[in-house]
Amino acid sequence: MPLRQLTVLRRMSEDWLILGLSEFQSGDQEAGLESVRKAAAIQPFRRDISETLKKLTAAAGVP
Repeated sequence: MPLRQLTVLRRMSEDWLILGLSEFQSGDQEAGLESVRKAAAIQPFRRDISETLKKLTAAAGVP
C-alpha cells in the first residue's frame, strides 16, 4: 500500500515499473501489468519498460 501511494504521488515511470514488478511477483498479475503499462505511457521511449511489459504479458499468458 505505501509503495502504491508514493507511486501515485510522484508519477515517475521508474516507480510504476517497480510497483508493477512487485505486484506481478506477489501474484497480482493483472495489477502488475497495468502498473507497467502506466510506466510505459509516462515514458514510451524507454525500451527497457516496453521489453519488460512484453515479458510479463507473455508470462501471464495474455495475448
